[in-house]
Amino acid sequence: MTEQSCDDRLFLSHIQDALNIASARDISKFVGFIDERQRAVVTQYIIRHKIDRYSFWGGYESAKRVFFCALSSYAQSEDYSIFPIVPITFTYRKSDVLSHRDFLGSLMALNIKREVVGDILIGDGICVTFVSSVIAPLILSEIKKIGKVGVKVVEGIPDVLPIKEEFEEISGTVSSLRLDCLVGLVTNLSREKSADLIKLKKVSINHFECDNISKIICEKDVISIRGYGRFILECVLGVTKKERLKVKVLKYK
Repeated sequence: MTEQSCDDRLFLSHIQDALNIASARDISKFVGFIDERQRAVVTQYIIRHKIDRYSFWGGYESAKRVFFCALSSYAQSEDYSIFPIVPITFTYRKSDVLSHRDFLGSLMALNIKREVVGDILIGDGICVTFVSSVIAPLILSEIKKIGKVGVKVVEGIPDVLPIKEEFEEISGTVSSLRLDCLVGLVTNLSREKSADLIKLKKVSINHFECDNISKIICEKDVISIRGYGRFILECVLGVTKKERLKVKVLKYK
């Protein structure tokens, strides 16, 4: 079981409050937007307490920032229409290059808190963001520019979302799927220095800190290394003649 921080305990108290209200008043109660780590913390919590009346949704299937819903007795877990999420689309000239930071900065300039803003998806001349229904009218009425770039702002989403996660592929061999071996591969550090990073709690697996250098990593596990980035163990490709494992790792750009 993962040790909980003070922040985790405070966050889980909000989750439990939502569950209590949903049970006592038989209404669906929401907490969000929450990030990937918080979702992992909630998932661990609901499994441990055998909670089955809940749902996650962030506006589209592979959303990273999502709402948690403690469901009423009559709500369906896959009825995402109950979530107070509004998609907003910004369009602008393709020649103007805007970043995630540009859009988030403009939203924060309206004194909007981060927890009411979900994923921000950037494409060529388009951005789609998912926000709490409470602050959607403010964004629609107030934002005319992102930085110095004029934008058109409408409620709704395009036929195709501008989802594009880019990765750098890292291939190599390791003696085993131990955490220290994989950290060494992706950082190009020695086994000893890799172990030091882990012992100093600078490495997380699937959003939880891990200081166990011999922890075995599974395919699709996400490894975050402070100062080096985030990586996914995509797959084991085979075994070399010297009985080393050939692996493919993807690094988030």
